[in-house]
Amino acid sequence: AWARAVLVVECPAWSGSLITANLASEYGKQIFAVPGPIDKPTSAGCNQLIRDGATLVADASHILDDLGTLPFARQASLTEPAAGIPELPEEESAVSQR
Repeated sequence: AWARAVLVVECPAWSGSLITANLASEYGKQIFAVPGPIDKPTSAGCNQLIRDGATLVADASHILDDLGTLPFARQASLTEPAAGIPELPEEESAVSQR
């Protein structure tokens, strides 16, 4: 498995996201879940994951606190400015402006 952890943002009580989270847990991956309102069916799965031991996430810092930061080389690549959009040839530019 490639990921260090799984974050489930929203899912009902019967969801493929829960299957993924449970399999990830079996592989020793950390499970994170965003809690939701108790009266919304689309939050039932995340709330259950939290009850079952998933780490509650209310802010991105919760994930970074548990997993640590990205390796420096990867972090640097994320903070470098993106390359500019190349100029389009005149015909393509005309089409894209329609």
